[in-house]
Amino acid sequence: MGNFNNILKQDELFSLLIDSNMIGYSINLNYSKMTILTNDFWKRNAKGIPHNSFLIATSIDINNLVNTKEIDEEIILLRVTSEYDLPSSDVWLEAKIDKFKNLQSNTELSYDEFSQNEMQYSGLECRVLGTFFKNGDGNLTFGADIENYYGTQILKVYKPSSSSLERIINYRSKKANINKIESTPKEIGEIRFTSSNRLQNADKKAKVFVDPDDFIARRTAMFGMTRTGKSNTVKTLLKAISETAKKNNKRISQIIYDINGEYANPNIDDKGAIATDIVGSYVFSLNSNIDQNEHIQTLQFDFFNELGLAHEFIVNLLKTNNTSSSTDMQTFINMDITSYLPENIDNTDFSMATRAKWIRATYMFILYKVLGSSKKKTIRNPFSKSILSQISKDDTEGKEISFDTFEEILNALHDNRKTVKTSSSLVYKDDFENLINIAVCKNSNGGQFLGYGHIKKVQPNRYHCDNSENYVNKILQLVKNGETIILDLSIGDENMRNLISESIARKIFQNNMLAYTKGITPDFVIFYIEEAHNLIGKEMDLKEIWPRIAKEGAKYKIGLVYSTQEPSSINKNILSNTENWFVTHLNNEDEIRTLSKFYDFSDFKNSILMSKDVGFSRVKTLSQNFVLPVQIKLYESGE
Repeated sequence: MGNFNNILKQDELFSLLIDSNMIGYSINLNYSKMTILTNDFWKRNAKGIPHNSFLIATSIDINNLVNTKEIDEEIILLRVTSEYDLPSSDVWLEAKIDKFKNLQSNTELSYDEFSQNEMQYSGLECRVLGTFFKNGDGNLTFGADIENYYGTQILKVYKPSSSSLERIINYRSKKANINKIESTPKEIGEIRFTSSNRLQNADKKAKVFVDPDDFIARRTAMFGMTRTGKSNTVKTLLKAISETAKKNNKRISQIIYDINGEYANPNIDDKGAIATDIVGSYVFSLNSNIDQNEHIQTLQFDFFNELGLAHEFIVNLLKTNNTSSSTDMQTFINMDITSYLPENIDNTDFSMATRAKWIRATYMFILYKVLGSSKKKTIRNPFSKSILSQISKDDTEGKEISFDTFEEILNALHDNRKTVKTSSSLVYKDDFENLINIAVCKNSNGGQFLGYGHIKKVQPNRYHCDNSENYVNKILQLVKNGETIILDLSIGDENMRNLISESIARKIFQNNMLAYTKGITPDFVIFYIEEAHNLIGKEMDLKEIWPRIAKEGAKYKIGLVYSTQEPSSINKNILSNTENWFVTHLNNEDEIRTLSKFYDFSDFKNSILMSKDVGFSRVKTLSQNFVLPVQIKLYESGE
């Protein structure tokens, strides 16, 4: 016996059989399925055989390991998928029914010894997941299929012990280390096969580990109904990747789009927050009333210094609130202010360069009137002496003047709109005409209208802060430093959240793509987004920024973790390129049909539909060979 145990422990393949319980024999085997004969006695000894549990089948004679033939040195890994009707099932079912029919009242039901022995046998059908064997160096290896099978081969089937099961489910085949990161597997939970978990709880649970490197520059899906544990899993990943980056001295930035405020702020579930749990993380919030410091800042910027971004915000607010249908306001909404920015102007086109100065100055005056209080009190007069002389104004060309003085000039230009000219054309025309109308609150016919008051009503001042740096630029620098960034978008409407989300994502994607095309390794970034169907839905144009990140981001070192309740709502091209999957409870068969098209999730369709246990997830990651049913451990702040 001592020699037997010694061989078991020393040989990686044979050791998978240690303390395993025999539960039956293989009846039939092909390349994809195995049917098994078992009985009640074996099941009881093994403390049950749950649906979706793992079994192992082998012809290895564990009582005579020394003389085991080389051709038999393999173990087939199976998953229990359903019951299998034995040929005698109908006969014994009929006998059982007859027994019940002839049962007298108050008579104890019992079977004769022969019948009881026959009735206890039943069949199981299993999916073949692959084969464990030894490679040329004698090391344990896994292949995701079987190489051959024999009709006369006798295969015994075992339920592995918890220690063997832990080795089986956490086996990793060697993969190319494209990210050049040495990561240590992190525990995420324990194996759990069924919602009814009484008998399995009696034994030590097999722990499940994931490789953090699987999520870097990869796509990860979190599918499940609300309150089934998706956010809990995300927090576990965030912490694991942060620790891996620190250990490897790697800069891996993680950006969380927090639409519910559960990552930025302490909550009763975690008794803390990711924002405080990951040391040095940064929070950017739409809440302008927060107490700011180096690590907590508002999503505000100086509108005067960022006319392009300011216009994007204002237009979004106007569209959301349906403020006005007037011609002037619609023209303003459709105007491209970026075409008038200095960096986009051909300085050899003097006429365009001059008109662009008028437009930028007038736009800044509108901002001054809209934003109310501002430290900006003066503006450089962009109008030439020849234009000023036509409206009887002092020669202040190129000088700093007050906004009140500039307002007088704009009113005078509007009053003389049909006569004031340059050497070649009217001053009052096109986008400049539109901006003057809004600035002086009069239309092109001289009629009064609300003008900049329409803009003021939608309160863009919530996103403005004098002398504030553009938050996009701040975040870009933090990304380069590999920091964790939480965007608290819990305050604000959906359109504004999308605008901010896209502006940040677009800039990071462009920067990484530019680095890649120059032969420079881009910054490692992982985006975490919720309600993903709004950003990468199946009807989305794949040229838009979020679908592009989902589809192309991996080669630019951009990872994406996306959550939704509806797998069918995600673009099919993105689903097909998703490497990592976490699936909890879904209550819709259509969604489960979508899911069943990928990997071996079809084995779990009934479980996913019926089991509502929080944190009960079916997991498939890049380096795992098959789907695992896992009870994700509860994330606790400070753990």
